[in-house]
Amino acid sequence: FEHVLAELNLKAGIKAEDASAYEAAAGYFECGIELIGPNGWRDAYDLAYPLFSELMECRYLMRNFAEAERLFNVLITSAASKPDQARAFTTMIKLYTTIGPPKDAVELGLTALKIFNLHLKIDMGRGPVIREWIKAAYLLKKTGIDAVVNLPRMQDKHLLAAHELMLHLGHPAYYMNKNLIAFMALRGVTDSLRHGLVPHAGIAFIGMANILQNEFGNYELAYRLGLTALKLDDRLDAVKTKGAVLHNFAYFIQHWKKHLRHNLEIYLKVYE
Repeated sequence: FEHVLAELNLKAGIKAEDASAYEAAAGYFECGIELIGPNGWRDAYDLAYPLFSELMECRYLMRNFAEAERLFNVLITSAASKPDQARAFTTMIKLYTTIGPPKDAVELGLTALKIFNLHLKIDMGRGPVIREWIKAAYLLKKTGIDAVVNLPRMQDKHLLAAHELMLHLGHPAYYMNKNLIAFMALRGVTDSLRHGLVPHAGIAFIGMANILQNEFGNYELAYRLGLTALKLDDRLDAVKTKGAVLHNFAYFIQHWKKHLRHNLEIYLKVYE
């Protein structure tokens, strides 16, 4: 019975949080945590994880950073799997990005990626990017641009969690190190071509298209790759990245092939 009540408190808390009623939401989540008791992580993991995660987010948004950090540490030490650990890190990266300095979000994200044996440096130089470019270019040539859209979706939960981290790391990394962003986009391409498409493959391929035209001056191939990124977003129904992919295609790529007036249609889609 307590678990049923805890679930109701979780639902009520999420509804209050969505309405920006963070104090009320935190009360619901804390009540839910009380109801599952001290053995909640063992007996009701599927309730404990979201209750602690949502409470952490509320406390951070209420600027109670010390309590948010405490809950974050509970989450990453109690998480039953690496993907669940990564989910907690992803939430905190988003919060750091919203309120804190970009460097803090990037450092946290790089720490999280070590869970999956991906060791990146905040001051990454061009060397790792060049090596990743060589791999991505080889795999793309081997696969063929036209075949990319029909590749299967990625199933590996660890890889999916790592790429979700990199997706949310992209925004703060933009203000810290462009090489880091380029590497993560190219890793999204190589892993998609090797292991199946990541859910946000469009943002990875549009990133490669930008590199292709800016560094190599190959505007024709960049345009084709940009169109592929748009198709990937449609096929994968990537709501989170669709606006960014459309904007990048219009702002950086399409105008080399078509008159600027053609961008209007794309920006109307971005607005939607």
